[in-house]
Amino acid sequence: MKHKAYLRSTRRLFVKHLLRLLSISAIFIVTVSLVSGLGDVEGDIKKSINASYQEDVLHDLTIRGSSLELTKIKNELEGDRKIEEIDKIETFYTFDTRVEEKGKFASRAVFRDLSNQTIDKLELIKGKWPENENEVVIERSTNDIKKHQIDDVINVTIDPDEFKEVPPPVGPLDPLAIGNVKIVGIVKNPTMVILKNEPSDYYQDKDNRYINDVIYFDSTYRTLPVPYGFVTSALNITIKNRNTFNAFNESYRDKIDVIKGKIEEVAKRVESTNYQIVTLNECYSLVSLNMYAEKVGTLALIFIVFFILIAILVIYSTMSRLLDEERSSMAVLKTLGYSNFAISARYLAYVFLAGLVGVAISVIPSRLVSGLILNAFNIQYAMKEISLPVVGSYFFMLSGTIILISTILTFIKSMRTANHKPVELLTPRAPKPGKRVLVERIKPFWKRLSFKYKSTFRNVFFFKGRLAMTILSIMSATVLVFASFGLLNNANVMPGFESLRVISIMLLAFSAALCALVIYNITNINISERTREIATLMVLGYRNNEVTGYVYREIYILTAIGAILGLPAGIGFLVFVINYIGVFELANVEWWTYLVSPLLTFVFALLATRLLHMKIVKTDMNESLKVLE
Repeated sequence: MKHKAYLRSTRRLFVKHLLRLLSISAIFIVTVSLVSGLGDVEGDIKKSINASYQEDVLHDLTIRGSSLELTKIKNELEGDRKIEEIDKIETFYTFDTRVEEKGKFASRAVFRDLSNQTIDKLELIKGKWPENENEVVIERSTNDIKKHQIDDVINVTIDPDEFKEVPPPVGPLDPLAIGNVKIVGIVKNPTMVILKNEPSDYYQDKDNRYINDVIYFDSTYRTLPVPYGFVTSALNITIKNRNTFNAFNESYRDKIDVIKGKIEEVAKRVESTNYQIVTLNECYSLVSLNMYAEKVGTLALIFIVFFILIAILVIYSTMSRLLDEERSSMAVLKTLGYSNFAISARYLAYVFLAGLVGVAISVIPSRLVSGLILNAFNIQYAMKEISLPVVGSYFFMLSGTIILISTILTFIKSMRTANHKPVELLTPRAPKPGKRVLVERIKPFWKRLSFKYKSTFRNVFFFKGRLAMTILSIMSATVLVFASFGLLNNANVMPGFESLRVISIMLLAFSAALCALVIYNITNINISERTREIATLMVLGYRNNEVTGYVYREIYILTAIGAILGLPAGIGFLVFVINYIGVFELANVEWWTYLVSPLLTFVFALLATRLLHMKIVKTDMNESLKVLE
């Protein structure tokens, strides 16, 4: 019998406060979907870089120079005195030549053994590999690189132009007319992942030219004549134990720097002077992708922390006020002999179930968020495709964190409440002694108010704890909305941040959703707590619009205060984000953002009150006016 009473009471708890449970679940859905989806993006991109490093065998170092110098270095590296960390060495030839059309561009010719690729493996997207000296493959088209078709015939001329750094005795070079060649395949170079402004190796420090064409010759069929082969030689080098690479992490960079130093010692030993060593850490495309991913990761971390704090604040506030409403139920269970822990367990189950439902529903939208942002990255970068799990690593970590903290806080609050004696729990709390609120001290303003507005202001400012929690929740939600608008403004005016635009839109959508949920939840709680007052007004003959106005005025005042305070706080938060990320400017924030952000918060308050209108007017007067004697 005793246990049946416990189960009935628990079932009644869930049924009575079902709407509140669903609102908590909705907060979990919005928060977990965004923070886990956004948080997983950096890791997903780095997984793509790591996969390309392993599968495409990306080079770790490249030595450029004359063939004579590099031959000496290569023989030494492959001889008895070789460097133990080096695994493979592959020779190729490359040359950039200026292109005047369409602004500052350069065309690149590459000669390498295409039938036996061991490093920086080209991916054949379409067609076939060359089978004679008159056939070539071409780099796939991007925003800058020209689009070619299979069977197109192009005329190739390698023009050294202002190449004045050619070592003696070669001297100045004349243009080399290779002639007409046929395109038989389209390929993708794993080191050229950026789709716009891929810099020319040669012209990068001179007039910042970008690559608009890359032609690959198979060195098995065609080689560069002397002296061209003498001045365009390069060595690609890979290291052993390649699992140490993790998207340009610090240990990898340190390891490569050590090996680079050893190669320089070898070059000195063979008296080579005309060479240059560059590492994968200097590969513009891949480093750009990795740095952009890290900036998104930093941005995500900032918003993740803020979203989680708001979610926990709102959930705790909701559960605290629910526990205050449940004091009589706790008293009954204590009278039946249940322990404080057994009583608290009901509320732990309540918040845990709400979180579990929200987290379960968040599985698909969280991965959808990640997918949309990764697709946005593909606007700028041709990342290697990888298979991703349905649920990312951030999902369990962040959802578990929110559930755990919410449960712990609920447990502490419920244990404190349940620790009272049954008679204390059954006795309605004595109202706080009346005293003036701050607004009353502004006498010219206060005198002009009617009774209903005086009553409203007293209710708003008298309960300071409730006031602070409500304003803080609304203010925090406004901060997120303003910061999201600000980021979107920056993304719209700054070139090269297409993916940030998608991220900003997503942040804005989820921030707005969280803001709406926060205000709806607060409004719903206020109505639930004040059913007795509402029923009293109905009994006294107040009409529906007068009763709803009694509640709505307080919500609108609290929303206005929270929205207004949220504006300077949002500016401060955005400045913090800008300073931390280091690529945006506050000046790019449009003037209308300062008006729309608080206005949008107020619109959500209007929507919340409209949605809860029927809950007020359908209040059961008999049930609400019952008292415990």
